[in-house]
Amino acid sequence: AYSKAVVVLDHEGSATFSDNVEIVTGEGAQLVVVSVQDWADDATHLSHHHVRVGRDATVKHVVVTFGGDLVRTYTSLDYAGSGGEADLLGMYFFDAGGDIENRLFVAHNNPQGRSNVEYKGALQGAKAHAVWIGDVLIRPAALGISTYELNRNLVLTEGARADSVPNLEIETGEIEGAGHASATGRFDDEQLFYLQSRGIDETEATKMIVNGFVEPIVKELPMEYAIELNRLIDEAVNAAKDAVNAIADGLKAAVTALCDGLKAAIQAALAAFRAAVQAAATFVQALVTGDWSLVAKMILDGVLQLLGIEPAAFYALVGPAQDSLEKIVEDAGAFVGHLDDAAKHGFAQFGTNLQNHNQSGVDWGLIE
Repeated sequence: AYSKAVVVLDHEGSATFSDNVEIVTGEGAQLVVVSVQDWADDATHLSHHHVRVGRDATVKHVVVTFGGDLVRTYTSLDYAGSGGEADLLGMYFFDAGGDIENRLFVAHNNPQGRSNVEYKGALQGAKAHAVWIGDVLIRPAALGISTYELNRNLVLTEGARADSVPNLEIETGEIEGAGHASATGRFDDEQLFYLQSRGIDETEATKMIVNGFVEPIVKELPMEYAIELNRLIDEAVNAAKDAVNAIADGLKAAVTALCDGLKAAIQAALAAFRAAVQAAATFVQALVTGDWSLVAKMILDGVLQLLGIEPAAFYALVGPAQDSLEKIVEDAGAFVGHLDDAAKHGFAQFGTNLQNHNQSGVDWGLIE
């Protein structure tokens, strides 16, 4: 009874962790409990704190969460006697993909008590998600009590989401006061612009806005813990900004590579189109002038390309184009048959047959 204490529970690193903490204060005692969740990005934490406030005792319970993949805290509180006072405070900052849930239950079951619940959070990044649920129950015996619960969420970027559900159940009308409020708002671009127009860079301006947002909670902490909390906020904002910048740089590089690829593809298509137009013009000119050797060569080149055969390789294998063209003109039907045979049995055999034909003068139709 009538003692004073400050207790800090510090969680960090990578873990899957579950805890159940019972907090009991004696008559007239003054207690501050701070639970810090500074987990690695892959951590999972499920926590329950139950607080019993003694007669005329004062309890300040603070939950601070900065990291983890999934963090769920549940704080419940009741009164062992009249005149007890409790402040349940919370602050959280979550980045992309993180999921945090804070649940609270305050049961006023004795007269002349007081409770104040205030949780504030900032969210940044795609799929950052926060849930806050606050329940206050005022029993018939809780005469003359006063209670208020508040939740505020600051959404720093698109894609983040906050759900807030305050509940108040009153079973007696003989109380001093009871209320609750909740709000979720987007990051104020005008505030950011104002600070940047005064020469403050974006990251520092964001820190100032977030620190100002959570200042009502930070000021309730002992000085050494308030300083540490501000340091953790700075680190969280820096890490979040670095992640956003890295994503932006990656997207920029991807877009640049895509544009370069499209440019190269368009240039290749244009070059192919110009070549096709030039070839068509040459073919028409050959038809008009009666240059049948050129017409035949262009037709042969087209057929070879359709078969997947490079014309230059073909002529290197079977002899000069002019000699081959003369043979083609003499017996075009047999040549087409040999092309079909090439498609079936391979270009190498086709070339061998043509070489044999050029050397021996054997009729095309006899080549197999």
